[in-house]
Amino acid sequence: MAEQTIRFEDGAAYEQTMGIWSWLVGEVFLRWLALPSGLRWIDVGCGNGAFTELLVEQCSPQLAFARTRPSVHLASFIKGDAMALRICLGGGFPLDPIVHEMRGMGLSPPRAPRLEASRMQALQDLWRDAGLKEVEIREIIVYRTFENFDDFWMAKLNPQFAPIIAAMRAAEVETLKDRVRARLPADAEGRITYDARAHAIKGKAPE
Repeated sequence: MAEQTIRFEDGAAYEQTMGIWSWLVGEVFLRWLALPSGLRWIDVGCGNGAFTELLVEQCSPQLAFARTRPSVHLASFIKGDAMALRICLGGGFPLDPIVHEMRGMGLSPPRAPRLEASRMQALQDLWRDAGLKEVEIREIIVYRTFENFDDFWMAKLNPQFAPIIAAMRAAEVETLKDRVRARLPADAEGRITYDARAHAIKGKAPE
């Protein structure tokens, strides 16, 4: 079976799987950028808008109607092809524990698109080829705690995995869960703290 590409098309499922991670990484990323308020922003690949909301709350983005409308109207959302841009961001993948164990069982889970674009060197080359100066890169690692394994499992079962799991026998599903559980040791109270990684880059446009 050919490996499929993950496509996040269910907003609620995306929020459950990735939304909290976006907040955690976004807060670290904005502190690292250390930019003044009142700038113009473009959030490419906004997903469910978690990072966009951080921009509105923390960066006072410069919008013509910023002081006259409630925050829900402080951003415009436009559908487009982020991969058509010369510069794109990528990073770590919180679904890796399940993906790795599926592959270990001979299954073909979907993968995130264009993973190679998130590599440090690829990001640095993209920014420099675009003419940006003072380019800096860093790895952002964030942690999320789940109450127990079931909490983790349910948070990660996005629709991309549903057809694969539905086609598995009950015993195979339990084997998969056992394999994933073994990758995620719990504390004395059964809580699982799991980390995820994102690669970040910043640079300045030439004057």
